[in-house]
Amino acid sequence: MLAMANSLPDEMISEILSLVLNVPDGLFCDISETDKAWLRVATPLLYHTVVIRSRPQANALATVFKQTSDLGRFVKKLRLEGGFGKCMQQVLECTPNITDLYLSADMWSSDNVSGLVLGLPLLNPTRLIVRDLSTSRGNRFMAQLYSVLAANLDEWTNLTIIMLSHFPFLSPYRQTERGEFARAICASKTLQVVSLQLWPTYENEYHVFNNNEYDVLNKMALSISSLKVVEIRHLLATRESFKINDTRVTPQLRSLVRLVECCPSTTEPVTQKKSSAIPLTPNDNTVFLDPMSTALQSVVDLVWKRIVSFSMFAGDGSLADRWPEKTNSDRLNIMLVSSTFKALALPYLYGYPILLDDIAICQFSARLCAEPALGPHVRELKIRRVALGTRKKSAKSQPDLVPILSRTPGLARLVGDGVSMTLSCATLGVLAQTAGQTLLEFSGFEMDLKDPQAWAHLPAIFRALPALESLSWTAASIEGVPGYVKGSSASRALPSLRFLDVRSTPTFRPAGLLLALSDMQLPALRSVALGPELYDSTQFLSVHGPKITRLEIHDDFDTPDGMSVFALCPALAHLTLHWTCAKIKRARTPDPDPEEDIDEEEVAFLEAARRERDRRAPPPEPTPTLEFPGPYLALEKLVVVKRIQGKSLQTDLLEWRRFFDAIVCEDFPALREVQILYGHLTWPTAEHLIGKSMWVKWAERLLEQNVKLTNSEGVTWRPRLKASRGGGVGSGKGEKRRRA
Repeated sequence: MLAMANSLPDEMISEILSLVLNVPDGLFCDISETDKAWLRVATPLLYHTVVIRSRPQANALATVFKQTSDLGRFVKKLRLEGGFGKCMQQVLECTPNITDLYLSADMWSSDNVSGLVLGLPLLNPTRLIVRDLSTSRGNRFMAQLYSVLAANLDEWTNLTIIMLSHFPFLSPYRQTERGEFARAICASKTLQVVSLQLWPTYENEYHVFNNNEYDVLNKMALSISSLKVVEIRHLLATRESFKINDTRVTPQLRSLVRLVECCPSTTEPVTQKKSSAIPLTPNDNTVFLDPMSTALQSVVDLVWKRIVSFSMFAGDGSLADRWPEKTNSDRLNIMLVSSTFKALALPYLYGYPILLDDIAICQFSARLCAEPALGPHVRELKIRRVALGTRKKSAKSQPDLVPILSRTPGLARLVGDGVSMTLSCATLGVLAQTAGQTLLEFSGFEMDLKDPQAWAHLPAIFRALPALESLSWTAASIEGVPGYVKGSSASRALPSLRFLDVRSTPTFRPAGLLLALSDMQLPALRSVALGPELYDSTQFLSVHGPKITRLEIHDDFDTPDGMSVFALCPALAHLTLHWTCAKIKRARTPDPDPEEDIDEEEVAFLEAARRERDRRAPPPEPTPTLEFPGPYLALEKLVVVKRIQGKSLQTDLLEWRRFFDAIVCEDFPALREVQILYGHLTWPTAEHLIGKSMWVKWAERLLEQNVKLTNSEGVTWRPRLKASRGGGVGSGKGEKRRRA
């Protein structure tokens, strides 16, 4: 889509979008009220399917039906994920036309099925879906639900389909009630489809039928005279779980069984899929077309060229990055279609290569050396080297990129994977000399700066990159390298740089680069990402902070020198914080070499030294505090990234509690969203889990300040209805004030 948007002219895009976005002037000026016909048609559609997940929702629906009972007759599908008390009787009394009913037998001790017990006999559904985990021990509410279902199955004359999860009636818990429900199913005179969901067990990757389950299925096939289909819904991993030719399967059951693959969330019974395949052989009505037969060859080539570019993901790296191996294979297959396709696809094949190992790099280098005319086609080069399987590789084992970079004058993007390959300053100089006028992005390579003269060449290299917009710099070297010399005539270098990412390996702090960048004007710089332990970031931010709008930092909202990033960056609208949990970094005593003689006195000395270091170690770093002495008017979004470090979930929650308690929203009046990128943050859907979730409490606390809390999937918490003590529907804090 991005490639298409960049290739279509603005006038054509405007015509396409105007069909959707334009509002007719007559509709804009219309002062009449909403058409009653629309209201009449929309109301049944609104109430056609109703899903109730909490008691406040059930109370609200009962109140609506009590005031306008006619609305209940529009309900056709009703899903209940709990008992929800007496109000369900009012709901079921007003919904006599229900055809599809979903009930959850997994009742909690706080559920109450008194309303269901009185209301279910009033229904006559066509399809009944019962969710019951066979491992659930159950309680008296589950027993009451199964009893009322068993008593009404024979009374529901419209019931033709029943869908069950597992074999709940074979559970070792609540066998009396579950067995009564199973006997009621076998005694039904109207059931035509019985559908069962199979799940893998803990012992096996797929569900294995036992003798009791075969006996139940055989009894159903024999007892239910109206039965037409026994549907076994299974996952891909459970394909072989049900043996249709097993000796325990009776002929009657074998004639009824249908196996259907589905995803875990599928509940719609599908007994037979209709084929919509196009006939392979032409008939008398087949129309043969020869498109573009009268067009000029240049027009034909232009059309096919556009099609080939889309099919080869040319210029759309997000799609090619998902399956790089498949992308390379598909690109080669397109070239094998015909000589015309080969001629049209060749520039795209060499224009956007993805090199996945050293062999591919060497082959690509040899190809460019053999045919120099292919080099100008290269626009984007991605190097992964994932096949080697090791994180660190010696420089001697890495293929030389100079033959490639010296032959690609049109290169716009050079992207590595960030860990598998280092790049010397000399190689970077070759890149700048060859493609400096076209290079837009450089990222994913560790810079090898062992040569003390490397820093002296950086000003000239940066001056040779006037078009560079995105620079990701990771230093891979040792301490003690001379830093950048201030005033090296590079103040006007990198005039187009908009994004900068500076990181360091654990053994090196690239102070020289930030000093060099502090000596440059960088007029286009807007987004910066700084790695941890960059101790000269204060000087860099003091120079370029006023124009930075997006910043990524680590550990705290202050620089290592104690300066607040908000004071250094007054226009910061988007801030990302990588939070390493509060912990003490303790030195580890190295393990002795097994081939050497172990000196017990030396080991004891090392252990004593380690304990002394631990005793003198500084206390854990405090939780980062989002505050500012005065109102900071620029910040609109805060992103907090916290990795799961193997600690207990309770410990993490305590750290998160301190973090949210320390947020001072009043200091940031423009803040509208806090996004948490944390693996354990998922929004609960069940009512009892919502009440226990600390994340929900923090989200609603932020909502009081008009700030949304978002998880890693971009989903924002939306408050649910809350019931007051009197049984009505309210919204939490306001209800408490009214009761007071």
